Amino acid sequence: MTDQVRRTYSQELEALKQSTLRMGALAEELIRSSIKALIERDAALAARTIADDEKVDEMEAAINQTCIRLLALQQPMATDLRLIASSMKISSDIERLADHTTKISKKAAILSELPQLKPYVDLPEMAKRVIDMFKLSLDAFINLDPVLALKVIDMDDSIDEYNHRIFTELIELMKRDPSCINYVSHLMVVVQSLERIADHVTNICESAVFIVEGASPKSSWSAQR
Repeated sequence: MTDQVRRTYSQELEALKQSTLRMGALAEELIRSSIKALIERDAALAARTIADDEKVDEMEAAINQTCIRLLALQQPMATDLRLIASSMKISSDIERLADHTTKISKKAAILSELPQLKPYVDLPEMAKRVIDMFKLSLDAFINLDPVLALKVIDMDDSIDEYNHRIFTELIELMKRDPSCINYVSHLMVVVQSLERIADHVTNICESAVFIVEGASPKSSWSAQR
């Protein structure tokens, strides 16, 4: 590979990372807007968020095409091969977590027409935690930082705690007042969707570790002991 070809190839790999980052930034905005639509009872914002999910789908398709072209034309090896293959996996996880913002937005639109039972407390905090994890997972990918990726994976335990605490509270609400079952059932989908988003964030972190280490996070932990 000549110096010029190598420079062009390196530029294409960097462009691939930046495209994935832009896709992630859009997905992050969808998480924010879906939760904002829920909290502010804004059905119009929920509708716009649902519509914007198509942009994420288009970006995933473009990234996949780029990856396939690089795999076919450049025949990458080692880290470059893992970067390209993992970029396809990461874009898929971003697309799937964006799909969950559509679920949240649909529930936000429904809940906006129902009387609110109580102010949201834990749910906005859970959403903020998920967004923080997502941003850090993208940082770990862009900077090829497996240490940061592993830290984010550990943060997922706090999401499980939020999920358990909120579900417990919602179940108690239904026990005390069966008339709120409809409202609570929609809200449970929102909480579950946030938990699923965090799962995809964890997948992104696992991909970031794999790119650098060539092994799963569990293998990385074993090597450090």
